[in-house]
Amino acid sequence: MTNVTQMNLSARLDNMQQQIQQLQGQLEVATHNLQTLTDQQTNFDPRLDQRISQLSKSGPAIAAATTAQQILKILNLQQQLLPMNKKLIKMHLNF
Repeated sequence: MTNVTQMNLSARLDNMQQQIQQLQGQLEVATHNLQTLTDQQTNFDPRLDQRISQLSKSGPAIAAATTAQQILKILNLQQQLLPMNKKLIKMHLNF
């Protein structure tokens, strides 16, 4: 191999290593964000059950309206998680 070829390969290797480090950083951030949202949803569910129980004692119409709002919040959290899950799956498949 010539010196130029070796230098070119060395530069390409350095570039690839930097890209891998960047991807690993992005994966760590995405994993952290996903864990944060998952924790929020996990903590949200028991509180939702407690609120539903309390509201069902106060009246069916109020309970139904509040339950619908809480369900919308859960659906919103799930919609936020879905793109992150897709990104994580793609990143894992590309490694």
